Amino acid sequence: MLLMRLELRHVLLRAITIGIAVCLLAACLPGTCLTSASGDEKKEAAKKPPKKPAKEPAKKSAKKDGKKKGPEPFPESYTMNKTSFEVAVKGKDRGTIERAITALAKAASKTEREDVRKDALKLIRPHLKYTKAKEHVCLAAIKALGVLKLKYSSASLMALGEKRRSKRIPRLLRANAIYSIAKIQDKRSIEVVLDYLKSPRPDKTARYLAVAASRAVGLYATLPAKKKFWVMKEVMRAWADLFSAAGGYFMTSADAAEWWGETHAPLVDSFNKVLSRQVKNYKAAEHWWRKNRKKVQKGKW
Repeated sequence: MLLMRLELRHVLLRAITIGIAVCLLAACLPGTCLTSASGDEKKEAAKKPPKKPAKEPAKKSAKKDGKKKGPEPFPESYTMNKTSFEVAVKGKDRGTIERAITALAKAASKTEREDVRKDALKLIRPHLKYTKAKEHVCLAAIKALGVLKLKYSSASLMALGEKRRSKRIPRLLRANAIYSIAKIQDKRSIEVVLDYLKSPRPDKTARYLAVAASRAVGLYATLPAKKKFWVMKEVMRAWADLFSAAGGYFMTSADAAEWWGETHAPLVDSFNKVLSRQVKNYKAAEHWWRKNRKKVQKGKW
């Protein structure tokens, strides 16, 4: 009996010990798993590159105080000539005004700024109005526009050749207007110049202006090579028409023959200047043009 009780006590103690061990093990397992998991997370986090700090929003630049910048001041040399011009106009001495116009245009042309040349044109344009007393002042203004070379200014010069005004304007002024138009080289300017070559007639003034137009063609020598083709195409067409009007080599029309005789030499000279040739007459010029016009069109001859 005693032996049975001892065995039973031993079994109970053993069961209690096992139960306690199981409880302790159960209590330890969650902690062990968390510890392991947190360790793995730390290892993975260590492998990943560190996050860049977020950029701070850029601060808006403060608005500049003060008013907008004004126009750039004119060059000193031009300003001095402008002042001299204004003083000359107030003084009303025609010779002084004439010299002041020339100096002002020259000073404006030396700068590449278009606003300076526009300012000079604004001051000079009123002096294009012709009166017999101010003929030399008007002439200086006409030449000044050719120096300034503003593309839209040729309209003022074309007005000098209008039929209703042409009779009272000296031919010297009109001839210089043709030269200035050729210098400006505006759109269709060559057509305006060549109009003076057409319609041969006994009018001496018309013939004088035709000779001026023949010489003005040479001023297109300053054009880029490729643009010369379009100018010379019109010149050669007008020249051929003039040759036909004179009756060709027989020169059957006396007026046209006289017109041809006065314009031929300056036209040959202009042809040579524009195309850098050394032809001696219309026939040689026409032959060279037919042979080389495609080269001229490409800008290589």
